Amino acid sequence: MQLPHPTTSAKTLLKRYGVYHLAKLQADKALKEMARDWKTAQDRLEAHLDEARKACAASQAELASRNASSARMDRQIRAFALGVLQKVDNKRRSDLYRIYFPKGWSPVLLLAPPAKAQRVGVILTLLAEEKDPALTAYVHQLREAQRDLGNEIRAFKEASDRKRIAADLLRVEKISWFDAYRRDGLALSLRFYQTPKRVRTYFKAIRKAKKPKRKPPEPAKVDETNVAAPTASTP
Repeated sequence: MQLPHPTTSAKTLLKRYGVYHLAKLQADKALKEMARDWKTAQDRLEAHLDEARKACAASQAELASRNASSARMDRQIRAFALGVLQKVDNKRRSDLYRIYFPKGWSPVLLLAPPAKAQRVGVILTLLAEEKDPALTAYVHQLREAQRDLGNEIRAFKEASDRKRIAADLLRVEKISWFDAYRRDGLALSLRFYQTPKRVRTYFKAIRKAKKPKRKPPEPAKVDETNVAAPTASTP
């Protein structure tokens, strides 16, 4: 028997190789115990694959929520920046504007969500000492946006950790699946030592990678511009 390549996906191991092997074992009444053990290996790998898929989907959902929250914070930062510019007649080099946005407000929007939340925290600290009510009016919206983004950042990190753990457990379970597959091959080889070809019938044949077809070489092109014209011969 041949083992599938170690990089074969869990889905392919289950659906192409595992199902076939189980069906062959279940068809042989003398191999009921082996069939039961193999079904357990199949069920375990399928359960871990399902958990990994769910964890991946949950991580993507949390990523979308985090990005949406980051976009809402961008709108609040932009509104506050425009409010500051309105106070200084749109002079970006004014002291007041540079207190809140030393490098402008556009670079703040380009920050990664965690860094962006930290930067808004700095702005809120500066606003705590602000006397102008026209600017302090933005505190509530900025603080709310920072809180929501912080929650989404933590939720995404937790979902990413669960995704990583699920992927690690799936890799471990794949190794166990291969071990069980290999053990069955050895057990069947011992059982059918007089007819070794029979052992191969319990395992799905491994697909061989197709070799790319070689294109025939293209004929050399003659540059007619460099070919001398024939001269007329004199009698």
